[in-house]
Amino acid sequence: MTHSARSLFSNASALFVIQIANYILPFLLIPYLTRVLGVSLYGVVAFGLAIVQIACIITDYGFSLSATYKIAKQSEDKPALRKIISAVMLCKVGILIPVITLLGLFIFAQDKYAEYQLFLWLLLLPIIGQTLQPIWFFQGIERMAFITLYTVLSRTLYLGLVIWWVSVPADHYWVAVANGVGSIVAAVIGIGMMLRLGYWP
Repeated sequence: MTHSARSLFSNASALFVIQIANYILPFLLIPYLTRVLGVSLYGVVAFGLAIVQIACIITDYGFSLSATYKIAKQSEDKPALRKIISAVMLCKVGILIPVITLLGLFIFAQDKYAEYQLFLWLLLLPIIGQTLQPIWFFQGIERMAFITLYTVLSRTLYLGLVIWWVSVPADHYWVAVANGVGSIVAAVIGIGMMLRLGYWP
């Protein structure tokens, strides 16, 4: 098997594992949460998690394609990569600010969810964590194993913390905290890996 073929197989395998971690592991929580929280309250939690995904699609702003492409083209030029990393991170933070503002306006404007304000505010944790994860960077330099490592760790941590912290309906806000902890840990690991590789500006 040639080097390029091995690299393709390795990256494809990593993507497969990432998809399992992102979709199958959280899916395993559904029976547990519906039993502990009840169908109605679980609906609120699911709605909140959907808000997180929408917010992260907005903050991604296509960087998973454009930044990955630019990094792949400049993969041998570390100074150029540092500039790209700085620009992408700055743009993501810039987009994150209005996203947080819009979420805040939604929380204050919706009387229907007044009793769940704490849960909704805590959704900022996973939004921030997922926004700062440098997945686009590792895709660009074709280090998919790094993404696999911190994605699996993040999702497993989320799963474990939810089971540990959520035991009665009143604990529903811990779902947001657990998701946030997992996402922030993944972001810290990802940024730490960038530092170790010497790419952080």
